[in-house]
Amino acid sequence: MSAEFEYLQKMANEGGPKENQFEELNSVFQSINKKRKEGAISECEIEKIWHDMPDVFYSLNTTQGFAALKPYGYSGDFEVIERIYDFWKSPKEQLVNWDIFFHAQAASCAVRNRRKYFLNLLHALHSAQTPKSVLNIASGPAREVVEFLSGTESAVFFECVDNDRNAIEYSSQKAENVKDHVQFHYANAFYFNSENTFDLVWSAGLFDYLDERTFKILLKKLFRFVNAGGELVVGNFSPDNPSRDYMEFGNWQLNHRSADELINLAVDCGISNEKISVHSEPLGINLFLHIRK
Repeated sequence: MSAEFEYLQKMANEGGPKENQFEELNSVFQSINKKRKEGAISECEIEKIWHDMPDVFYSLNTTQGFAALKPYGYSGDFEVIERIYDFWKSPKEQLVNWDIFFHAQAASCAVRNRRKYFLNLLHALHSAQTPKSVLNIASGPAREVVEFLSGTESAVFFECVDNDRNAIEYSSQKAENVKDHVQFHYANAFYFNSENTFDLVWSAGLFDYLDERTFKILLKKLFRFVNAGGELVVGNFSPDNPSRDYMEFGNWQLNHRSADELINLAVDCGISNEKISVHSEPLGINLFLHIRK
């Protein structure tokens, strides 16, 4: 067993990382991922440490275990996102420190910032004081939609699309009190069709799961749903994500892209440069490709 795995096993036996150990633990994940990419540590060895720490990585009782096991088919599902928003902690006392570590990660902070970013866009639409429409692709828990509609008398109407039936059922129930302003579609984003166009088309967490070819296919499709004068906004994790090694140890794989890469992908779709901009949440970890129509 490598020194890194011995360290993780010892930490698990001691009840998980304390706050003063977070930086050191992240350096261990960085070392493991570096060796993994160099071929010095195999996938089988990583899987073995998962098995040796079953409560942490092979259990739904931690957020990282939930993300690693992918009960809904992918790591960043609606329940993981809700856990991040709520700073969820394991009901098992010996696992709580692992969730505290997870929520302290830069990537988790960026996801919470992403929520605020979307809400700011929605409040800007609302301030126009005319009816507006939003298409939310891969809407997950739709937490921002419900929060926005519950907090204001709004003339903003939403259509939410997700390929996970569990996410649709969950978010539909959460939105029961605002159902006159939101419609849910259980559909694959690549096959979803609507006769409507929208003032804002938003997709926060789907595109960094896509390779370049499928990224461009979906970007072109979604841009067709944007009203004249409207905007398409797509989120993508930056290569400057300090949590990447930890996430990849837990089998959470994303396609990280720089601002230039996002711009180039949009240009490849036939969109002119002057319509394109890239912004970020405060940490600069989650980037947002904006394309105006």
